[in-house]
Amino acid sequence: MQIIAGIYKKRKIEAPKGEKVRPTSEQLREALFNICQQRIEEALFLDLFAGSGAVGLEALSRGANHSTFVENDKGSFSMIKRNVAALDCGKSARLLHGDATKMLQKLSKEGREFDIIFADPPYCKESSNRKDLLSEEIVRLIDLSDLLRKGGLLFVEEGKKGLFEMPLKTLELVNARSYGGSTLYQLEKAL
Repeated sequence: MQIIAGIYKKRKIEAPKGEKVRPTSEQLREALFNICQQRIEEALFLDLFAGSGAVGLEALSRGANHSTFVENDKGSFSMIKRNVAALDCGKSARLLHGDATKMLQKLSKEGREFDIIFADPPYCKESSNRKDLLSEEIVRLIDLSDLLRKGGLLFVEEGKKGLFEMPLKTLELVNARSYGGSTLYQLEKAL
């Protein structure tokens, strides 16, 4: 796996192996940063369910001031540490090990705000109970907090189109684009 563009362009980073982890594809990463290219410069970026950290590292490569990485899996968390060290960008990174919902609550209590948030939770299975949909829980937590600045962007990678049918208070679903077996949802916080 490699960084696509920016100051770390073509730099290799470690990628997870095995079926347990599903890295965000280069195609989807490229699409994500094409959408937010006018907003990434000097942005504060949050990468939830960070895996290898590829998305947050791509944000730093493209000019974000800071990336916060949240990952619960110990092996993936160690990989993010190694990737941050390999790119020598530790001063622009914060790594948080733990459950994403708990880390969102922690960041909210700290008064943290982000310009762009990317979440890539485990995909919903067609047979799963909609009340248990982790991506919707994440969106709900962000919707009801001040974590995303006004006018900020939230991107959620999920497996199926048409998942977000819940009422939102501060967020608006702007777009949903499919890339292979993934859908990238784009939400924006009201001004």
